[in-house]
Amino acid sequence: MTQAFTSAGQQRLFRGVLSELNGLGYGGALLQQDYAFRDWFVSTGPARLAPAAAFGRKPVAYDSACFAVLLAGTKTGQELIADYRALGAPLAFEVHDRHVVHWRVSSRPSEQDRQWTIQPGALARVFRSNASDWSPDSVLRAKNISLAGPRQLDFIDLGLIPALETHIRKKLDPLLRDALFDAQKLYKKSAGQDADPRELFRLAFWVLAGKILHDRNQTGFRELDDESSPDEILDRVAHHYKERAPRISDEEALACVRDRLWGNIDFRNLSGDVLAHVYENTLVTAELRKEAGIHATPRTVAEYIVHHLPLDEFPLSERRVVEPCCGHATFLVAALKRLRELSPADWTDSQRHTYMKRRLWGFEMDSFALEVARLSLTLADLPNPNGWHLEPTDVFRSRKLAGALRRANAVVCNPPFEAFGYAERPKHPALSVHKPVAMLEVVLRDLHPKGVLGFVLPRTVLDGRGYREMRSALAGRFDHVEFVGLPDTAFEHSGQETVLLLASCPGGHPTVSVCHHKVKDGDWPAFRDLHKKSREDVEEKSVESASENLGVLELRETWEYLAKAPRLREVAEIHRGIEWSIPLRENRHKLVSDTPKAGFAKGVLHARKSQILFEPNTSYLRVNKYQRGNAVGLPWDKPKVLLNTAALSRGAWRLAATADGSGLVAYQNFHGIWPRGDWPPSVLAAILNGPVANAFVATREGKRDVKIRTLREIPLPDLLPEEKHRVRVLVSQYLECVGSLRSPPDHENASELLRGIDAALLRGYGLPPRLERQVLDFFRGERRPTPFDFGDYFPPDFESYVPLHLYLSDQYRRSNAASVRAAFERLPRHDSVRRVLEAAVEAFEE
Repeated sequence: MTQAFTSAGQQRLFRGVLSELNGLGYGGALLQQDYAFRDWFVSTGPARLAPAAAFGRKPVAYDSACFAVLLAGTKTGQELIADYRALGAPLAFEVHDRHVVHWRVSSRPSEQDRQWTIQPGALARVFRSNASDWSPDSVLRAKNISLAGPRQLDFIDLGLIPALETHIRKKLDPLLRDALFDAQKLYKKSAGQDADPRELFRLAFWVLAGKILHDRNQTGFRELDDESSPDEILDRVAHHYKERAPRISDEEALACVRDRLWGNIDFRNLSGDVLAHVYENTLVTAELRKEAGIHATPRTVAEYIVHHLPLDEFPLSERRVVEPCCGHATFLVAALKRLRELSPADWTDSQRHTYMKRRLWGFEMDSFALEVARLSLTLADLPNPNGWHLEPTDVFRSRKLAGALRRANAVVCNPPFEAFGYAERPKHPALSVHKPVAMLEVVLRDLHPKGVLGFVLPRTVLDGRGYREMRSALAGRFDHVEFVGLPDTAFEHSGQETVLLLASCPGGHPTVSVCHHKVKDGDWPAFRDLHKKSREDVEEKSVESASENLGVLELRETWEYLAKAPRLREVAEIHRGIEWSIPLRENRHKLVSDTPKAGFAKGVLHARKSQILFEPNTSYLRVNKYQRGNAVGLPWDKPKVLLNTAALSRGAWRLAATADGSGLVAYQNFHGIWPRGDWPPSVLAAILNGPVANAFVATREGKRDVKIRTLREIPLPDLLPEEKHRVRVLVSQYLECVGSLRSPPDHENASELLRGIDAALLRGYGLPPRLERQVLDFFRGERRPTPFDFGDYFPPDFESYVPLHLYLSDQYRRSNAASVRAAFERLPRHDSVRRVLEAAVEAFEE
């Protein structure tokens, strides 16, 4: 032991803990004493030495660490635990002279992480009673964010590993970038021109691999050190991998790469998976990515798909994963990690590597992308050599891919989203012009009968016309289809709406179970780190209906409840604003005027991205010439509502309506809505700005347009004349409170009034409290388009189903459990009343 014991009692307890861990399966190389690692949580990255560390499998690294065994000394408690977070072990034992403290290790240690104190005589009993939870398989499973269930969320802190990997990437990224930048600068200074970035890329991998193999005490690398020459490092790596090492002519540039990567840094406790991720994302520069056509798939997306495919249900000898369009092999790296987790614990590294090589295949047209893939897999499988099955081929007409698919249990893919160019189409006459559809056609044509799918696809697969046959093929082949709708922030270099597809349970039954998960923009960090989704909706569809639309309507129960409610089309006419026959941008001087002019009418050209347009930006629009369509003949002088035609956001809040009684003409950026009967424009505007109308549109439209056909079907609340008057008064008070945009509004009062408007309208819809709460929670975390921070309808910890109008009432705010019970005691004592009483009292007591 490097760290001295404080007493004989502490030494006995330390040995006792190690003995018990050995009994749980942490034996041999899985239980290491004096284990050294770098503390990535600290800016200086000091070296730490754990008295003992237990790992669930090899290779030993932070992702396989299960327990830290620590000695209480000058540091104790949460201060001591904090020093060992970077080990990656989710559990720790702090050994004192006369007792042992069991800790949960979290990314932000606190006293709440202390689990219990174990007396010497109880040590064996505690380990026996927790044997199932503390075994290597159980702890590793609990660390896996894709597999952990509700019990494991209390068992360990699932945020520890994501937090650790974030710190690792932040520190490694500038280190590797600086190495390449400085080497390129030195090369250019010496040679008068830039070095081939691909050669620098290869060189950085070889030097990095040498450093990692040295830090992991690999035979042939132990004697290397910071003074070893770059050529010696490259020769050792070349011998290890039995390949020819890359070279560059400038020795100074080569030494620069060595110095940067062999400096004061330790890679021994790093997971190969995160190294592969850092390697690809850092060393593949933006220029190189563009030049080589490398398409990045977020690591968390690949891991989600791979871990949610039922690979564990296939026999060990039949697990095979194919990745067409593999790029830099993000999916294959995730599959390697998954298959390693599922492999027998007693396998040697060599057995496991041989097995992996036979189970993973990648196919890609770009040769350099394949080299990135090969090196990424090699890093993820250190210290083993490569030998991966990676084929350069046109995936849309490859016989090798067809042969691999016929033996594949799982196909994972992020295909290119664009269409075939005109020059490419003659090469693929039998395939769809859309590459995602074409890739699915190729896969489904040759896939093993029991094979399952995991794809990244454009959202249009759900209901786009060009995807109908693909939807029919999926629904006809698989009994379960899952989609995960991702926010725009998920893919850094793509502006398209994206979904993940998981298709499993091949069966060909007449119906298919469709599960649709949604990840909101604000919830992307939770999905990225913990694979948490914002909501889930499930629907059973016939194959025929699935071919028309594979989407699942969110808040379906609410819309079914409101199926008989009146619709906006029954009380109003809806038309789009005026259009011109010549482009506005090039002809603005002909079509728009800042001052009154003959042939022009006062109107509004652009929509302000705020609900209730307090002071629309008015101009004078041409109405006597260049007209397209008949919108200019609509009754613009009559009272109406103006509503945006393009969605205000890609979130839940899509609409911004304002009542207009001044006769404004609107450009095509607006819909004009003219009420019939006794519906005041201000009330219709309030409805369109409210949660039900916005949720109705958001659950039916994409993220761009607000179509008239959807607006026409918006359900309306059942309001008596006096209730409509009440809404008009509240809207008037709200507008007065907000006032001119030139003066700061009373935010707190304005927010309260807007909630009051929504509450009055929701009361008219008459939704059961549970369904009303679902509608309001649909907007949780969303930024409402108001000139102030509206926030959420309820506090985060408020779980009771209370109608909004009741929650906002003075009576509710003054109420407590006793007053509610007293009120209900005056009511008839029926069973239904008693159940309501009990629920209400319970809500107040909470």
